[in-house]
Amino acid sequence: MELLEQFKNKQLLNEWQSNPDKYINGLESLTALNEKAVKADYNRSLYIDRLIDEICSTKNKNPFDKNAKELWDIKFPIIFSMIHNDTEVRVIFSWGNGNAQLDMSFDDYAALPKIAYIE
Repeated sequence: MELLEQFKNKQLLNEWQSNPDKYINGLESLTALNEKAVKADYNRSLYIDRLIDEICSTKNKNPFDKNAKELWDIKFPIIFSMIHNDTEVRVIFSWGNGNAQLDMSFDDYAALPKIAYIE
């Protein structure tokens, strides 16, 4: 509950929602997060096969092509995040030519890698 209390701090919450600095590290991580969302019966989960097809079509790649490894290594930046129902985090992530929503636990959100800023 400590993490939830931190997120409820209005000043931190406003910074956190307006400027998320995390990303989902590849399709494997995205698939695992989606499986957790489905199992937890969150409101926002993905039709993962359709999403992969959409990403492939926007990147002009075939997911079954052995040279399409870069598809599995795509980093999906979180472009929006918010606490939803006081029980999970709703994020919008992007792959450049599109975006989608996914709900995840506070722990899963906290474990996402941070975007490194180069100064």
